[in-house]
Amino acid sequence: MTTIKSNFIRKFARTNVAPSRNTNGMMPGSNTGMTSPAIRKAVAELPRCLGVKFAVNVGSTAVQNINLPGDARLFLGLVFLKVADDLDQFTLTINNNLMIQQGSTKAHSLEPSLINSQYYEYPQPLSGKDTIEITYTSGVGNINNIVELHYI
Repeated sequence: MTTIKSNFIRKFARTNVAPSRNTNGMMPGSNTGMTSPAIRKAVAELPRCLGVKFAVNVGSTAVQNINLPGDARLFLGLVFLKVADDLDQFTLTINNNLMIQQGSTKAHSLEPSLINSQYYEYPQPLSGKDTIEITYTSGVGNINNIVELHYI
């Protein structure tokens, strides 16, 4: 039994790498032998998400101007968390580039029958000083909605 346990521990144990002078032992990934700048670069390239709440009144349009963090370099896509009506529509504009015009919010919602990933992909390069505008038109109204924007 001791042999099985020690083999299991040996196989799945974290790699003990002598830290170089460029690593901080407390930094995630420092036990892989990566330097601190390499770890920071890997962390900066992880996907992130920003949720934006907005309210829409009956038969009206809500315009959201969204600011992503300055270090955002690639817009990955979006997803709506709630849809009040099947006829609700939205328009997505990034840096005066019309990405989606009168798109169906139901087709871009978090419905298991429609989505096969965390978001709907619309890759777009970002510069750090970007203008993102979502115009949401509702026929039913009186809703509080959330849209998630995914980016790197």
